[in-house]
Amino acid sequence: MAAASELRQTENTATMLKKCTSWMLLLGLLSVSAAFADEDWDAGVAAMKAKKYGDAAAAFARYVDKVPDAYQGHLMLGNMLLRTDQASKAVGHLQKANELKSGDASIQLPLGQALLMSGKVNDACGVLSRVSEGSLPEANKTVLYQLRAKANCGGGSINDLKKIAEAKNDGVSWAAYGVAALNDGQVGTAVTALDKAVQLDPNDPKIRKSHYAALLSQALSTSNDSAKASAYRKAVGTAEKLAQLDPSFDNVLKVAEAKIGAKQYSEAITTLNRAVGMKGNDWLPHFYLGQAKSSASVADYQGAVAPLDKALTLARSAEDKKKINNQLGFVHAKLKNFDQAIAAYNAAGNSNAAANVRENQQIAAENLEAERHNAEIARLEAEKKRLQEEMENSAPGSGPPPF
Repeated sequence: MAAASELRQTENTATMLKKCTSWMLLLGLLSVSAAFADEDWDAGVAAMKAKKYGDAAAAFARYVDKVPDAYQGHLMLGNMLLRTDQASKAVGHLQKANELKSGDASIQLPLGQALLMSGKVNDACGVLSRVSEGSLPEANKTVLYQLRAKANCGGGSINDLKKIAEAKNDGVSWAAYGVAALNDGQVGTAVTALDKAVQLDPNDPKIRKSHYAALLSQALSTSNDSAKASAYRKAVGTAEKLAQLDPSFDNVLKVAEAKIGAKQYSEAITTLNRAVGMKGNDWLPHFYLGQAKSSASVADYQGAVAPLDKALTLARSAEDKKKINNQLGFVHAKLKNFDQAIAAYNAAGNSNAAANVRENQQIAAENLEAERHNAEIARLEAEKKRLQEEMENSAPGSGPPPF
């Protein structure tokens, strides 16, 4: 779904992963720095603290050459390579550290990260799935959830996003969880999460777009009229807020779409006239305008013809033209423009509707003929009566007989 591409599921990937590295480096330093008295090790630590990560990597590489069987050297070198965007090189050293000391979260997390950044997603999921959450400090569990969610490790990634949202409790995190749930078909869960997201961050246009998409999916996926109407009304509200934040043509059109779904046709017409003014060469607002005007509550069928004709001239795809012709067929049938209705339905490939109109045309013609016949009979009867009255009034001796 489009919503997923519009919303950052977490922070920028590179930034997020480097932040992961920062805490893991600190964890590594705390666990191993006191155990060594080596000039290259000390040089690596000093360079790292000074954020000279390239120099730190070179120093730790020298240390690894001297002490190849110490997991600490491979761990720190791997972390420095990650920090300098050399994930592929980092993998080998972190795998070696993992072999030398298995089951250590301070190794598994950067290894999973390096595999993920190297495009080895399945391998990353394999490593990250073995991390014991219980071994992690509470504040650092979010790092694991972020990595697993970014790797999309099976259905569990949605649960990880939920955990991140609960931990961070910010709009972006709840929106990321909602979008993932929506993409997984969990529409109710998505709406609930995105409701929370817009409450926490009501002025983020990307979150508003995702909220709108979830509400639209909810409206389309239910057969309950009350639930459908409620979802569309909520969609109107979030679309209007989105259009205030970013008054683009697409966002104004979203407002109109939601209003049509909520059966607010008169309001939709006002919004659609605005959209047409913004981008008159787009077929969609003209089509929606024709739909709204031909709704039962507005019933401006004659007024619907022009925007639908305009939409037909602007549309390019066969599928779009089919939708427009079907609507034109409906409108012309309402106006009793039977020939135009039949032509429109035929152009849409809707032979059944065309046949129904043809039948109605025949019935209408027969009814019209019957009405004309009855009118002629009534006229003749009236003429006959008039003539009889004239004859009676003008006949000689028509007065009363003499006594």
